[in-house]
Order: sequence, then C-alpha cells, then structure tokens
Amino acid sequence: MDLKICDDNGKEVPVGQKGEIVIRGGNVMYGYWKNEAATKETIKDGWLYTGDMGFMSEDGFLYVLGRFKSLLIADDGENSAPRVLKNQYRNNQSILISVCFTTIRNPILSLWLYQTSMLSNYILKKRV
Repeated sequence: MDLKICDDNGKEVPVGQKGEIVIRGGNVMYGYWKNEAATKETIKDGWLYTGDMGFMSEDGFLYVLGRFKSLLIADDGENSAPRVLKNQYRNNQSILISVCFTTIRNPILSLWLYQTSMLSNYILKKRV
C-alpha cells in the first residue's frame, strides 16, 4: 500500500506537516456501492482520500490526529457521525475509553471501557 499526506489542493506535504491521509493499493476499495458521486469525491487518480488528518514522522510512523470529514459513508451509502455519539459520553468520568467505528452491517458500532468502581457508583446513584 502507498500512503502520502496531502494539503487541501491534493499536493503532497513535507514530512512532519499535517494534512489528509491519502492511500492507494490492492487492498483499497474501488468505490462506494451504487454511489458514483461519493466515489468520485473520494477516489482521485487512483488515490483514496480518507478524510483522516495526520502526519508522517521523520522515522516513518503515521500519526492519525482526527477526521476532516465529519461523516463516514457505510457500504450501503448510509452516512454516520460517530463523533456525535462519542461526544455524548466524553464527560462521563466512569468511562475510560470510548471508541466508535463503522462496520459493514452496522453503520455505527460504539464500545466503552468503564472503570469498575466508578461504574458501580454510577449504577447506585442512578438506580439502574
């Protein structure tokens, strides 16, 4: 797989500078199912513009900083906004880690890792 970091104009940026993560290779999708407009917007000259923001370090590591695009498009063309769901739980102190991602069957799958003691207190307080 080939990877590069590009600016808003699709031009590759120097190592260490942040931009959009762009990829190509045999393991990269050909396009969105029955969504030619989304495919044309996402795949340009054989490169897939992921919508993810990141940079390459001097030692060749990719650092992912977040998303430029606020919506993820599932294989059925459904738009999902995992950040909205994740932000709802950001201030809950009983949650250690909150992760949202899309899957083929479910537009949004969200997982939480709780601190056991904090969760117990929350359950007792809310009488869940």
